[in-house]
Amino acid sequence: MQPYPTAGGGDSYVTPSDVAVPHENIDPFNGYENYYSFDEVEKWTFPDGRQWIEFKKLTEGDRAKYLKATRSDVHLNQKSGEARIPFDQSADRKELLLHSICNWHMVMFTNGQPQLIPFNPGKTPGGSLAQWIDRANPAVLAQLEKAIRKANPWLLNEMSVEQIDKEIADLQELRAVAEKREAEEGNFVSR
Repeated sequence: MQPYPTAGGGDSYVTPSDVAVPHENIDPFNGYENYYSFDEVEKWTFPDGRQWIEFKKLTEGDRAKYLKATRSDVHLNQKSGEARIPFDQSADRKELLLHSICNWHMVMFTNGQPQLIPFNPGKTPGGSLAQWIDRANPAVLAQLEKAIRKANPWLLNEMSVEQIDKEIADLQELRAVAEKREAEEGNFVSR
């Protein structure tokens, strides 16, 4: 049986049998959390309620890969002293989806016939995930992105004020469209 260091550190070790009460089957590691491995997956369902995507909460390694893929170089104008950091919101969202999505149940209709699409996490343009992202409805991608960001709170910390303002503006625009649609629906019903 492998000895484990005690909380005091040093050369003090304890084995599970040292802490178990004789004649009882008690797990001495009951209540411990696994901080060595982090593997949590959440399921997001499409509006039809039948198709879904699974995405993972990003580990520190995933976070590093995502940040490296979305890092922008600072451009410095030596004459004016002005610094500029370019930000491409669509590239940021695509990288987040590519690094987070780990499975799906999705159907594509070809000539009116449903065809189950196998999940291929390939991040190359030929992978089914990358192809789907390029062809998907932006409103659906926005909902999925929001779910992924909520599941990874550190992503919310990474958002700049400019990005948050853009989200607010997008939501206000969506609200105006929804208000107009509901008003038109109300007019149609009252006729």
